[in-house]
Amino acid sequence: MRRRLTALLLGLAVAGGAVVATASTAQATPNGRQATTGSLASATPASTTRAAAACAITRHGYTGYYLCGTKFDDHNWGGTQPETYVIGTDNAVWHINGGTGGWKSLGGNVTDRVLAFAAINGRRNIQGIGPDGKTPWCRGWLEGQGWNSWQKCDIQSLAASRLEQGYTSCADYYSCPNPGVWCADFARWVWRNVNVHDTGVLTAAAASFIAYGKKHDTWKTTASYQPKPGDAIVFAANSTGTYAEHVGLVISANASGVTVEIGGNQSNAVTRWTSSGGAHIGDRLGSWTISGFVEPKYNIWRV
Repeated sequence: MRRRLTALLLGLAVAGGAVVATASTAQATPNGRQATTGSLASATPASTTRAAAACAITRHGYTGYYLCGTKFDDHNWGGTQPETYVIGTDNAVWHINGGTGGWKSLGGNVTDRVLAFAAINGRRNIQGIGPDGKTPWCRGWLEGQGWNSWQKCDIQSLAASRLEQGYTSCADYYSCPNPGVWCADFARWVWRNVNVHDTGVLTAAAASFIAYGKKHDTWKTTASYQPKPGDAIVFAANSTGTYAEHVGLVISANASGVTVEIGGNQSNAVTRWTSSGGAHIGDRLGSWTISGFVEPKYNIWRV
């Protein structure tokens, strides 16, 4: 019997040789478990699906359908079986590899540009643009833990999710095995987990963010620069701001400068610093003087 996935994948059915939309959402999940979709879950995933939007895709002997015109990702995690991630006609992310036994839903509500990438400590992340057409959403998988829930994966949201937490373990963003300051580890961890490009340049040193900025021409040291959410903010302890001794992340800013910063190893935890009037290069924020800002380069889009 021909594999049923040809007939029922991604909220579609085959009737008389034609692809037609159905009410089925085909909610198969990894390892037979219910996918955790969080706030990205679509209540009526097939209601806006048009038959003309369905394009066939065959991987590992199974044929399914994805939204025509959307980007999918054939990703090799280093094994012998490449894994494919697509946006189904229900706007959920679906994936397949040689061991899944067919296409499986990872849930979500993604409109374009699904992308798989490896993050720190072996986590496998998938990322796509959410229903507003601009905000990236992510879901991650880690050996022994499985899939986490969908969440916004912009720099600001991820950094804020770690507020008041200290260093966790060698598998996260703390400098291991030797104890040390971990502000740069935290900022690097956030950038890497939202798919910022070329984070291999970054190290446990705050100065590595300056090196990143110089390499990508995003190191900003002029007072006229308008900082943006997601930028790294490099600090010095001296009043002139001529060294790189601490680094944090810009969470919000206005025409007057940075209004909210979140950084690691601030009072031995991830904490927030605020400036009601806004802070620019040369100004004090928290206990430090701002030396400059570094814009991240994203692999697929800038929020």
